[in-house]
Amino acid sequence: MVRARLEVAIREPADRVRILDLRGHITRTAEEPLTAAYQEASSGGAQTVILNFDDVDAMDSSGLGLLIALLARAQHLKQRLVACGLGAPLQQAFQVTYLDEALDVYAGEAEALQSL
Repeated sequence: MVRARLEVAIREPADRVRILDLRGHITRTAEEPLTAAYQEASSGGAQTVILNFDDVDAMDSSGLGLLIALLARAQHLKQRLVACGLGAPLQQAFQVTYLDEALDVYAGEAEALQSL
């Protein structure tokens, strides 16, 4: 089943670390759920926010723009923004837009957590 809408769940695996589990499509319609989840995760004093892309079905250019805006917000708040679980198409999108150089990208959640 393809999920056209983005769903975001927030987890706290460690003090000052939040994981945003992303499910569905990251498009312009993802702005509200992504922004709301990020604000909720940040409000508890998170120093690191991990974006878990394991269940992301697709992302378009508007979705990339949302991630760039999220990165700018994280930098403003002096937070570390990390990505994990990128499939091949998302890895390519991150490389083309240089997002893979702007934030740390890990194969999986365990590797991302070990980097902290």
